[in-house]
Amino acid sequence: MDEKEMTNDNDDSVMDEIDAQIEAGSLLGGRYYIVLKDSGEGAFTVKGYDTTSKDYEEDEDFTPAYIMLHAVMTQLRENTDEMYDKGVAEIEYSLMAESMAEEAASDDEDDKDFLESMITSTTANIIKVDFGKKQ
Repeated sequence: MDEKEMTNDNDDSVMDEIDAQIEAGSLLGGRYYIVLKDSGEGAFTVKGYDTTSKDYEEDEDFTPAYIMLHAVMTQLRENTDEMYDKGVAEIEYSLMAESMAEEAASDDEDDKDFLESMITSTTANIIKVDFGKKQ
């Protein structure tokens, strides 16, 4: 390896360290974070941050949020493919619901009213559907 390549590798590691410090410094205190970052074709990195400044010594120190941070990180590590597939399915489902709503907007007014009454909420990646008592 020549000197120029070594310098670039060192520059990259210094920049990575600076980026990591900036990332950690930009987080608000008193929270738990999971940060996902694309790292190339079909890959990503994940980091969990605990900005609470708590010491975890007694049972009551382990809050539900702290426990869920560890649970999600474990799931990401152990079940990456399954979680990925579930994410793809959720996105496809949301896109289908949006497409139905857009199609209804351009169709017959009666169809539009019917679909809008069925799809009552599309927040937080969950579509709440009211089928009424006839279903």
